[in-house]
Amino acid sequence: MDSGRAQIIERGVLTAPDETWDTAVRRAEVIGRIARGVGSQVGEPALTT
Repeated sequence: MDSGRAQIIERGVLTAPDETWDTAVRRAEVIGRIARGVGSQVGEPALTT
């Protein structure tokens, strides 16, 4: 990478059934809240939704 530019490799578009996509979105929301430090304690149920 002599030009100093990052190389982006295209790997296609993610496709998944609606139920799988909805689960992924919910999990990402939980992970986002944890990453932002929302709430001082996180229980196991929050991690498995």
